[in-house]
Amino acid sequence: MTNIISGDPITVFDKEQPLKVLQDIVGGWIEHVPLPDGRSMWANEEGLMKGLAYNPQASELSGRMIVGPVAITPPEVDDD
Repeated sequence: MTNIISGDPITVFDKEQPLKVLQDIVGGWIEHVPLPDGRSMWANEEGLMKGLAYNPQASELSGRMIVGPVAITPPEVDDD
């Protein structure tokens, strides 16, 4: 079972999520935003065009302007 660690405007998961889950959280097409700590942030690819609200917490984490709700997943694990 997936544990959601926090919610809107940032939802943090403790494991990778299916595309549909990420799209539901951000409200559309997803854009990958790598974070400095190795985790992945997923934002709405069309957020600016849709006029989504500025997300100061996500912007601070990523070091770039982020709008709308986002999802964060842990770093990918290599099974090699």
